[in-house]
Amino acid sequence: MKPCIVCNKEIDGKHYSYCKACSNKRNAEYQQNNPEKIKERKKEHYQNNKEKILEQHKEYRQNNKEKLNKQKKEHYQNNKEKINKRHKEYRQNNKEKIKEQKKEYLQNNKEYFKEYKKEYHKNNPHKVREASRKRRALEKANIHEPYSEDQVLKLYGSVCHICKEEIDLSANRSTGASGWEQGLHLDHVIPISKGGADTLENVKPAHGLCNLQKSASIL
Repeated sequence: MKPCIVCNKEIDGKHYSYCKACSNKRNAEYQQNNPEKIKERKKEHYQNNKEKILEQHKEYRQNNKEKLNKQKKEHYQNNKEKINKRHKEYRQNNKEKIKEQKKEYLQNNKEYFKEYKKEYHKNNPHKVREASRKRRALEKANIHEPYSEDQVLKLYGSVCHICKEEIDLSANRSTGASGWEQGLHLDHVIPISKGGADTLENVKPAHGLCNLQKSASIL
């Protein structure tokens, strides 16, 4: 047992000159007075032990996924407005940089996105058709309001509004596929090309063939 050289409090350990409280205070003062030196030392340590540190970080993340996700979620909830504002400012100030990063990422992952798009179209045909109708309307600066195919069928039924005959809702809807002629298409009563709105009021169910024949006659 020997006394601390600062406060004279007895220290349990022959290799120490400071008690725990004085040692902590001394370390805090050093960090406060030497930020650049500490920063440089950390940088040097990282460069000399990069692989080991990255491996440790990776292992920690794998072993503490739930804890880290919870911390991230709590941090975001407690700082939501500040974080969103910072992200918004970054996007506004780095539009070209973000655009180039996205372009480069797409170029480097062409095959992945090609497969993803193919799978998405296969699993989400309704969403793809909705997005296509919306895009065509917005390109013509026409009115667009969200609606679903189920809403159209509920409102107008499953009879073709052009030929007045029943639509085969189980038929393939892809043009050219077997039975597509009797399948469901959503027809814009006033075509988008003629200024028609992409809204529930301007869309009615039709046979695929009836819809295409109508479109051809308008052209």
